Amino acid sequence: MLKTESDSESLSVILSILANYRTSEISESDLRYVNLRLRDWSNSSKDAILLNMTNYCLAKLGEALPIESVAQNVPPGANWSFNSVGMQFVNIQVPEKVLVGKGESQLIWTRIGRRYSISSTEVTGDQFAEFYLDLRFQSWIAENRQRRWCQLVEGNKPQHAVSWIVAVKYCQWLNEREKIPEREWCYDNVWGEKDTNPVPKPDHLKLKGYRLPTEAEWAFACSGGSEDLWHYGNNETHSKYYEWNEPHAANKSREVATLRPNPFGLFDMSGNLAEWTDSSFQQTLRPLFQSFLEDSREPTSERTMFYVLAGGRFKQSALSSVTSASTANAPEYSSITTGFRLARTIEVLEQSPINSAEK
Repeated sequence: MLKTESDSESLSVILSILANYRTSEISESDLRYVNLRLRDWSNSSKDAILLNMTNYCLAKLGEALPIESVAQNVPPGANWSFNSVGMQFVNIQVPEKVLVGKGESQLIWTRIGRRYSISSTEVTGDQFAEFYLDLRFQSWIAENRQRRWCQLVEGNKPQHAVSWIVAVKYCQWLNEREKIPEREWCYDNVWGEKDTNPVPKPDHLKLKGYRLPTEAEWAFACSGGSEDLWHYGNNETHSKYYEWNEPHAANKSREVATLRPNPFGLFDMSGNLAEWTDSSFQQTLRPLFQSFLEDSREPTSERTMFYVLAGGRFKQSALSSVTSASTANAPEYSSITTGFRLARTIEVLEQSPINSAEK
């Protein structure tokens, strides 16, 4: 099948199955062929799902390539890229509307008015380390160590104990590190007044800087385009192949990208850590004569602002970590189960009327 299939999605499914085999169960000639094909795709695939499933399969076969070697070989026209700290971003093609909300009773059709990219993994300790040592961040922690405690995680594990405020400061630090023009920065007051939280700019979803994904962007990316309970279907026992949940997580977070990616090539969307979004918490009641909503929800006031934490956690069961799973908390909140991944706007899409009864 590997010799005859050419479609990236079909090939990634075959590789997902192949990863279940031990090398001793594959003939020597077939193993040579598999290794050649996998190394070729790892160096030349334009599609994130094939690339990331390939590298997962290589790791399972004991032939993993260093991420640095992959980062040097982004082919023209690829739907993925790497940034300056080795973070892979995957471009997401959005449909006209997506289902968003907590639980089946609160789901509502929502429109994402832009093409965007999202990091394929949660931000890791290695990717967080340089920011963690930044003097501005350390000074900010020193102002109130009890409330702003944040301990660096080592290696390729996801950085935990991250509040919404810390995640936004990281976005700003990365904007500055990569010399992104100030007009494209997405937040105000990131390093400004003491005891005053950063806030998203009114038009921040139109800007090209680093930011957190909206709840709708996150939910669609997590779903992999599926309307099932999870991106891998409706069978919770399959969680062990894709997401770090209980019981197989054994009550601790795990290194990112060590289980299979979802159909968009993204890892750990419904497990490991819950992830901050840029959406303020509001009850999603559909107004009369309005079939679906825009995904930009501005908070009514900073004092009452809560942000949505999306996705499952290593301490939760798969059933508690469905695509629509979310909670909300104050921007200062953090725990060993809170982390984040980043997003960027690629292109703002032309809008069509959505408030008509015909829709």
